[in-house]
Amino acid sequence: MNKQEMLAYTAGIVDGEGCLTISKQIRKDRPSPSYRSSVTVSNTNPILIQFFKDNFEGVFYKHSDERVDKNNKNWATAYTWYCSCSNVVPFLESILPYLLLKKSQAIEIIKFQNTKSSYPRKSLGQGKGSSPLSELEITEKESIYLKVKSMNSKGVYSRSIKKVIV
Repeated sequence: MNKQEMLAYTAGIVDGEGCLTISKQIRKDRPSPSYRSSVTVSNTNPILIQFFKDNFEGVFYKHSDERVDKNNKNWATAYTWYCSCSNVVPFLESILPYLLLKKSQAIEIIKFQNTKSSYPRKSLGQGKGSSPLSELEITEKESIYLKVKSMNSKGVYSRSIKKVIV
């Protein structure tokens, strides 16, 4: 498989099995919220997840389901590849031309990550976090966060589909 085929294949997996999101954390001991983007791909086949780790770095997680013992059911173990904030932009930019379903989320997350360089912050010391976000930065990040959250919402009418194929 050449590089273009590999990126197209990767984009197809991300479209079907991936999650592109921005999380928001509000802590009582911090003056402003914290936002973090991530890309994950989950599957019950570890070979697929190892493919992502081998080709795009990131972290490989194994999740055993507790329901196996409790309900005597045969739930499969799940595996997840996690792409951290620092690798999100290069990863998404590499597969962006091939994404179909999650292209809008990818564009917004790239935009979100690029806002970080527009607002320099300094560390407050070990374990104390960074300086608070400015109101302008919070407004900009919140807007993108809410947009991606809306794109990821579940339900029949949650996605804006221009053309329905029958």
